[in-house]
Amino acid sequence: MTHQIDPEKFIQELNKIKMTPEEKKIAAAEELGGILGKLIGSVVASAIIAGIIYAILALMIGLSVTYLQVFGAIILLDFIKAFIKK
Repeated sequence: MTHQIDPEKFIQELNKIKMTPEEKKIAAAEELGGILGKLIGSVVASAIIAGIIYAILALMIGLSVTYLQVFGAIILLDFIKAFIKK
């Protein structure tokens, strides 16, 4: 099994070699901020999507489900998708 090297990550690692300790801290904080932003965005998007699906299932079709069941199913499917992606 071969491992593909992402050119963008390779360039970032090369640039980290030249950085001072303060610049490394700033770069790490920026990376962490980007990751947290993606996480918060995905949770908000999941909540909105769950609300839309709940409205369709419960209010339009009349299916007896709770919002929490729909949100849980979306989170579960998201974990499965992430696991398969790896």
